[in-house]
Amino acid sequence: MKLTQLQNEMQKKDLILNATRETEHRLTTEAKALLSTLQLSIHDGDSLYSLLKKAYESDVMRKHATKNFYSASSVLLKESIGLLEVLSSAVESHNITMSKMANDITGISKFLLLQ
Repeated sequence: MKLTQLQNEMQKKDLILNATRETEHRLTTEAKALLSTLQLSIHDGDSLYSLLKKAYESDVMRKHATKNFYSASSVLLKESIGLLEVLSSAVESHNITMSKMANDITGISKFLLLQ
């Protein structure tokens, strides 16, 4: 009877050992799949971070370029306004001079006609 009990216990232990090995194998396979998925996720996260960083740097460069363009445009506009004011003054002065000359010519013409 003892031998039969011992054989039964050995069979139970073998069943438990085989079930444990099978469970460990399945768990190892699942763990490897999870690690692979995690590595892929980390890689995707790194790629996304790189894209976001490039987009941010591009945005900073565009903002800087916009600021420089605005500053340059403002300076150019102020210079243009100044030149237009000088041109306006020159045209006004020229008009005054031309009016005086026209009056002088008219006066001379009248004088010559009266003689």
